[in-house]
Amino acid sequence: MSAIEASGVLVLATRGGKVAVDEMRGMCLYFEALPVIVLNGSDAPRPRLFSLLHEFVHVVLHTEGLCDVIADDRPRTQDRLLEARCDAIAAEVLVRADVVRARPEVIVRSEAPSLWDYESLRPRTLA
Repeated sequence: MSAIEASGVLVLATRGGKVAVDEMRGMCLYFEALPVIVLNGSDAPRPRLFSLLHEFVHVVLHTEGLCDVIADDRPRTQDRLLEARCDAIAAEVLVRADVVRARPEVIVRSEAPSLWDYESLRPRTLA
């Protein structure tokens, strides 16, 4: 987070648990003078890191976004394509795609990987 802040982005987090994770994980507002990223403070640390990187990609692309929990296996609108691009870049920063694809459980479950939920993969990735 400090590296992103050092690049000139203001990073904030919600407090008090009033915003549900299924409503918003993160968002950003792009202002040339001072872009702003807001993270859901109720989110777990690992998903919050992903959201931070996802929103930072929006900042780098000079776009704004709301990181929600919708995952499209075939995004068609410009907004959904942008969200998919931000997801892919954030994921690649955290774990290289070739490392993930080489895992036995991914090879076995190669159909529609974007539809896998975090909880179904968590025990395997933390091992």
